[in-house]
Amino acid sequence: MNDWRSAAAHGDNGARVDSVISGHHGPPTAGTAPSLTSPTANPLEVRTGGAPWGVPVPDVQEFARHAAPDQPLTADVLVVGAGITGALMAQRLSASGLRVVIVDRQHPASGSTAASTALLQFELDRPLHELQERLGTEHANRAWQRSALAVQSLARLIREERFHCGYRPRTSLYLSGDLYDGAAMRREIAARHSAGLPGELLDRSAIREAYQLDREAAIATAGAAAVNPVKLTSAVLALARSAGAELWCGMEVQSIQEGEDEVRAEVVDAHGESHVVEASAAVYCTGYQVPPLVGWSDHDIVSTWSIAATAVPAPPDWVRTHVVWEGSDPYLYMRSLSPTQVIIGGRDEPSAIVFRDRDVLQSKAAELLAQLRGLLPSHQFRLSHAWAGAFGSSSTGLPFIGRLPGYERVFSVHGFGGNGITHSMLAADLVTAELQGRPDPDAALFNGSAAADVRRVPARVPLGNAAFA
Repeated sequence: MNDWRSAAAHGDNGARVDSVISGHHGPPTAGTAPSLTSPTANPLEVRTGGAPWGVPVPDVQEFARHAAPDQPLTADVLVVGAGITGALMAQRLSASGLRVVIVDRQHPASGSTAASTALLQFELDRPLHELQERLGTEHANRAWQRSALAVQSLARLIREERFHCGYRPRTSLYLSGDLYDGAAMRREIAARHSAGLPGELLDRSAIREAYQLDREAAIATAGAAAVNPVKLTSAVLALARSAGAELWCGMEVQSIQEGEDEVRAEVVDAHGESHVVEASAAVYCTGYQVPPLVGWSDHDIVSTWSIAATAVPAPPDWVRTHVVWEGSDPYLYMRSLSPTQVIIGGRDEPSAIVFRDRDVLQSKAAELLAQLRGLLPSHQFRLSHAWAGAFGSSSTGLPFIGRLPGYERVFSVHGFGGNGITHSMLAADLVTAELQGRPDPDAALFNGSAAADVRRVPARVPLGNAAFA
């Protein structure tokens, strides 16, 4: 029976991995603004190697402005960062009738977005039964329910706008591991069902029959998906632009000052010239780089690695219809990229910088390839891509979405954990509601507040083929 935890590295992995890893580093994260009052001399790079997502579509490249503005830019909202978080934020804000200016010091989707493996799931890194113990049952349930609603909201946007972003509905398969065993899986499914969330508990025999894997237990859940994150970001930016948003590339925010009724941002272009953006509010959507003035230290920066490989023969059908992750530390996750290609990632390390090491990238890629072979031993795999990145992790698995301490008009969004795209959708809804003067009563769950006005979930909200009540 297959078990991807016990696979050892094959002797030929090194040469194959080395042939894939290129000799240059990827660009640093998009839209970095690490301080409200001073520039950063050495912005953090957030990925290394090459992911299989390609570059933003030509439409985005064409409407992104690279020439310096000849007069101050004005807007209702300044969005800092043109990755998936900034794109969704700008789309929601512009669709609500607000004038939006997006600035990014790099090209769109060239930072942490391009390092994503783009699994869309509502299941948070912190299991619900543990989060209930930490936050209380009502608060934990509502956080998970809002995550589920965010996945639905994004799926609806993709379908209604007919985005060509590789969107594929998937079933999530959460496997027991060395961190969460069968007993933990049973507690977890009970917690989810008590919150009205879907999921089916599978025992060892059911897992063997359906997936040919040897695990004590697993939870299968409808409502997940996989996308191409760069194409998704490009499509969302184009939609925001159609509603009037402006995108300026090569513009790095150096400082933001808040006045009584506006914010004033100093930005510097690629030639070192300073310019001004005046807006009623600003939102930092800078990936996993937390501006120091966020004042929220409940997070860590972690290094992670991923590979894409082509299987011969093609993987079994369940690989193409599921996203897979496990309750282990470090954990692994897997999704299909095409009918014959598979992405597997993980092997996380508690370091903000080790992902930059090309030798470590090579060794981690070899380990991942070996584990993929251990999972599907009847297949041959040819490595096509290997990349590494940094991501943020919070002790609760929840994002930070809210105002910067001491500021009324400056917000910051950080989608900690493995649900970055899901959290980006949630953040777009929460911040838009706040700026429209109708604060979301669930906002306190995600801004670090100790208390939150937790509402009851609507009577029935559809979730894929299931529903939670």
